[in-house]
Amino acid sequence: MRDFVMEKSFLKVMILIFAAMLAAQLSYSQDISNNEKAIEKTVEAQIGVEPALLKLFNRPIIILRSSVFGHSPGDRVRAIEERFSENVKAGKINAISSQQSTEGMLILMDGELLMLFSNKDLDPFSRETMDSSVKVIVDRLEKVLELIRRQKDPKANLIGAGRTLVAILLFAALIIVLCRIQRWIKPKVGSLEEGLDRKLKELGYSSYSIHVNAFAFINKLIYWSISLFLLYTLITFALHQFPYTEPWGRKLGSYIIDIIAGLSAKVVDSLPDLFVVFIIFLITHWFVKISKSFFRGVANGSVVLNWLDPEAALPTSKIFSAIIWIFGIVMAYPYIPGSNTDAFKGIGVFLGLLISLGASSMVGQVIGGMVLMYSRAMKVGEFVQVDQNVGRVMEIGFFSTKLKTMKNEEINIPNSVLMGSLTKNFSRLSKSEGLIIHSSVTIGYDVPWRQVHALLINAAGKTSGVQKKPEPFVIQKSLGDFYIVYEINAFMDKPETYMRVKTELHANIQDEFNKYGVQIMSPNFEAQPPEKVFVPKEKWHEAPAKKDNT
Repeated sequence: MRDFVMEKSFLKVMILIFAAMLAAQLSYSQDISNNEKAIEKTVEAQIGVEPALLKLFNRPIIILRSSVFGHSPGDRVRAIEERFSENVKAGKINAISSQQSTEGMLILMDGELLMLFSNKDLDPFSRETMDSSVKVIVDRLEKVLELIRRQKDPKANLIGAGRTLVAILLFAALIIVLCRIQRWIKPKVGSLEEGLDRKLKELGYSSYSIHVNAFAFINKLIYWSISLFLLYTLITFALHQFPYTEPWGRKLGSYIIDIIAGLSAKVVDSLPDLFVVFIIFLITHWFVKISKSFFRGVANGSVVLNWLDPEAALPTSKIFSAIIWIFGIVMAYPYIPGSNTDAFKGIGVFLGLLISLGASSMVGQVIGGMVLMYSRAMKVGEFVQVDQNVGRVMEIGFFSTKLKTMKNEEINIPNSVLMGSLTKNFSRLSKSEGLIIHSSVTIGYDVPWRQVHALLINAAGKTSGVQKKPEPFVIQKSLGDFYIVYEINAFMDKPETYMRVKTELHANIQDEFNKYGVQIMSPNFEAQPPEKVFVPKEKWHEAPAKKDNT
């Protein structure tokens, strides 16, 4: 813990040092960048002549606007750059002077001609004079020569390299401390994520397997934002240490200042609209809380509505909440900063396209879920069969319905598929009228039907889970070529035990028929065998079967 506190203190000191270095460089760059922008502005000059900016040693000097002796401004700039480079190579970097001529003012570099500045090079839309323009040119050229002399000084370069090396080491130290803090925070972020996930599950979103990495995302965003800011500061500071790259450093510094200033101004201008948005969302949140409280009362029975079942109250609450929030967003949209910009509109169009592409299936699922909820075809906890799938309803969602089978399998059925499938509800009438369990057997014509009826009813009476009242009954479903199809029907009130009860019923039917020597005609016989086909009682418990009380 002590080491972490020391690392935090060290990180604060390092950030303060970086901030001081950046502030010093940016305050200087802000003043110079204004002059540079003024120099680089495009001004219309002579008809058919394109102005050209003269830059020497990566610094703007002046804009040339006229042709001289048939040479365009661009040609003149290239010629001046070549003469300047030759003078620098020759070591003629001591003095800049000016001299009057018939064509304008001559600019001399150590007594040799560097360039000619004519009256036609003056900006026709400003109050520039020849003397003021020449003074600007001379001052900037002298500044350039001073920087060139400084760059040729080994001591100055060594100082610049040393400062850059110190900045790199400082940057590396800050990154190491930042990584350690990141590792220390990561377990705590995991705990916050688990807490958020538990809260979401408490609100009823557990069935959608939601695990929001919101805190981890915020943690990474902060980490990379600080890292990129430190890297940006390092590059800006390093470029400032060398004369030739100093303008690039100034541009980087002024760029970030312009961004921060622009964003700050926009935030201040947007405060009234943001306040309106806040009020709208506050009112919307209040209405959502009221609706949730109302439907919660319907769900627990404290509020009774004839047109709404308690089971459908919470899903209805979600629908009302969604409608209220959509209305609130529509109301707040015009007040959201940037909502009228093309970028914002483009995002809206893109999202609308995505929704429209997936809307057909999604809307079908949602409508299917609503139909299931409000048609009361099934409820959570009921035992149902959908096609060949039999199980208890665990959840009816807007997009899918979940069943838990008797083999502890969870089946997820899309609502659109469910709407087009045959559904049997075993629970709906089981308490009031009872669920009828049934099974069929085929018996030959040589067996009296009254005996078959009695055997089937006896088998049903010995089956646990079958109700005594109403009594079981038998139906003769068909008279076939070789046998009669009998169906035993019995009542039960626990549909979740359906398969177990039916299995026991089948076992009892076999025991009863074997006990009285009655042959069950399965498989079919083309010709009746001379002896009866059944299992005598003394063979009921052949190995490996265990004896019971039957």
